[in-house]
Amino acid sequence: MLKWGNTCDVRRILLENNLKPKIKYEVVEDQAIIAMVQNGLGISILPEMVLRHNTHNVHITNLEKPVYRTIGIALNSIKNTSPAARKFLAGIQSWLGRQGLLNC
Repeated sequence: MLKWGNTCDVRRILLENNLKPKIKYEVVEDQAIIAMVQNGLGISILPEMVLRHNTHNVHITNLEKPVYRTIGIALNSIKNTSPAARKFLAGIQSWLGRQGLLNC
């Protein structure tokens, strides 16, 4: 389980499903969690964005009830945004559009 950051999502999922796992390890980095799962040290709940290209030797399954979270991007002005920020925004919009998740 992630040691810091937004673990509220995972804790909420566990609480809503009346699950009380025996958490042995808490780490800071997603890749460390994946490596631990690859080496048989447990299971984890991670965002699809993290798992997209990290599936080597890991069995991925969907939760029974899909869980979503909102990720927001704030800009002072799209017109005055730097070229790098515009490219980043276009990449996010493209990825979300392909996933059928774009909501703007």
